Amino acid sequence: YQTAYLKAYYSSEFLSSALSSDMDNTDKVISLIDASFEMGLKIDQPNINSSDFNFISVNQDSILFGLGAIKGVGYNAVTHIIERRQDGNYKNLFDFCERVSLNIVNIGTIDSLIYSGAFDCFNQNRLSLKNSLDKAMKYGQQKQNAKSTGQQELFENKSESFSFNENMIDDQHTIDTVESRLKSFNLEKKVLGFYLTGHPISEYRDEIDAMSIKNINSYFEKLYMKDPMDEYNESATIVGVITNSRIQRIGQDRFINIITVDDSTHRLEIIIYPDIYEKFRNLIKENEILFISGMIAMDEYNGDLSMKASKIVDLDSARQQFSKEVEIFLSSELINDQLLTKIVNLLEPHKNGKCPLIIKCLSHKHIVPLNLDKEWFINPTSLLINNLSDLLGKENIVVKYK
Repeated sequence: YQTAYLKAYYSSEFLSSALSSDMDNTDKVISLIDASFEMGLKIDQPNINSSDFNFISVNQDSILFGLGAIKGVGYNAVTHIIERRQDGNYKNLFDFCERVSLNIVNIGTIDSLIYSGAFDCFNQNRLSLKNSLDKAMKYGQQKQNAKSTGQQELFENKSESFSFNENMIDDQHTIDTVESRLKSFNLEKKVLGFYLTGHPISEYRDEIDAMSIKNINSYFEKLYMKDPMDEYNESATIVGVITNSRIQRIGQDRFINIITVDDSTHRLEIIIYPDIYEKFRNLIKENEILFISGMIAMDEYNGDLSMKASKIVDLDSARQQFSKEVEIFLSSELINDQLLTKIVNLLEPHKNGKCPLIIKCLSHKHIVPLNLDKEWFINPTSLLINNLSDLLGKENIVVKYK
């Protein structure tokens, strides 16, 4: 009763304590995070300037992620970071590397902190921070060595000793692209165990909705609305990212593969029997966006929903099978020879496909469609769609489905 009372009336405090006590168990953390979301609580991403080792109840509505739950970040490193933080918030990556001991907080620890989003408060792209890390650590080590030997750099302005030149951040990866966002999402999952600040599916949500594919949570909602005594099963297609996989023995020399698929609304276990696995094994990779068809039903072992897979396709195959046309919207004000050349160069390797390409010119509130010859029918691969989205903006590339 005491536990139920605390969970009901002090949800944030109760769950932050539970998360802290189980932070070494990623599966338990994920389960408790799910419980937090179900109770309407918000999980704030880790922050190098405010997070503690443990999860913290910020208020009755939110919990701050604990640095100790980030894979690759140990207790000694976190306590040292918090101790150095007493002198004021860290201003940037170079300031951080100057103030902490790089023997206690090593490159692997800082990598994990970057990937987790703990340095997002510096308003720098995570991949840019990673690209600048070697430079920042050398800078920090030089500052610490000079301080320990009592030396000062010639003409050094003491007021600038904790500042750095903005140009020192390597901007090689500052361009925000679909590819860079997907990489950041997957690196975040690698160190946290799950997606927290974004999800790969969000990059393709409009497209998936256009395919009339229901999200995973809709099937759970349908289950909860049914009478517990009624059997539930339904033929369906879901789309998501593989976040976990395991092999289970079901008989002598007979095994099944079980993967967990996440679409940002819920997770679903997919049971793949040997004949199906052999047919689609090349597609079954972690972090891959997959379209999986099969029968969803109540799992007799855990009482939850699961799917028995019958067919698996990747995003490129789904596009090529079901796309009706691709539309490119161009504003007449922005059209010039340079832009058109870039578009042609992107389309050229994907010509002579099966999907019609329509360019729609926007001019003075009018839309003028240009239907291109069959020579310019394309294969709508992820590479092409992502590159066009990066060049023209995701909102200006529309894949329509049958």
